[in-house]
Amino acid sequence: MSEGMKKLVGFAIFGALIVAGIVGSDASDDSAVTRNAGIPGQDTIPPYDSDMPPLGDEGYNEPGDFYDQILAMLDAILEKQNTLAQQVAGLNVNQGNGDPTQEEVEQLLRDSDCTWQGQDEAQEVTGWFCYLDNGSVIPFGSNFSGANLGGASFVLLDLTGVNFSGANLAGVTFYFNDLTGVDFTKANLAGAKFGGSGAGLFVGADFTGANLAGINFTNSQLEGAIGLP
Repeated sequence: MSEGMKKLVGFAIFGALIVAGIVGSDASDDSAVTRNAGIPGQDTIPPYDSDMPPLGDEGYNEPGDFYDQILAMLDAILEKQNTLAQQVAGLNVNQGNGDPTQEEVEQLLRDSDCTWQGQDEAQEVTGWFCYLDNGSVIPFGSNFSGANLGGASFVLLDLTGVNFSGANLAGVTFYFNDLTGVDFTKANLAGAKFGGSGAGLFVGADFTGANLAGINFTNSQLEGAIGLP
């Protein structure tokens, strides 16, 4: 949302609060004072000045903390909307239409701010690298079924409900992730490393039929996991 639009919305809310205050002041008792006392920054609202520049004018200075509070509220709403949009995107990644193509999987990883580290054997990471501290966020319920993700690393991420069924996850690193409800059924997890995932973070994670040869669960608590020997 542009700064001009934020100001416009802020003034609209401001106007609504002013109208509410006028209506409340007609009451015959002291309840009007009580009703209006909760309006943020009411005592800092400046009187209308006909010399004020038009809305959106770059020279206009927002008066007092009142408008700062309104803009902060709008920013919080927009942030929640972005989060919900990501979750919806994850739920709609080829769900119900079989396995996604490798191209769709790689596009999802790029959209999630994961990076490709190449196949240089000198590097510890030789595949996709998804790390929260680098801005990576995998949408809730994303579908990676049947994908080739060998050598990838997923670190400090919320992977709740992600579908890895039938995927090639050989040598993949899962460190300090929330794996609640993750579907690993029939996945190739040979040599995969799970480290640091605490109690409760494997609840509903399903390993039924997965290749678990050489898998490493060091420092992970597996309560609630399904299909492990």
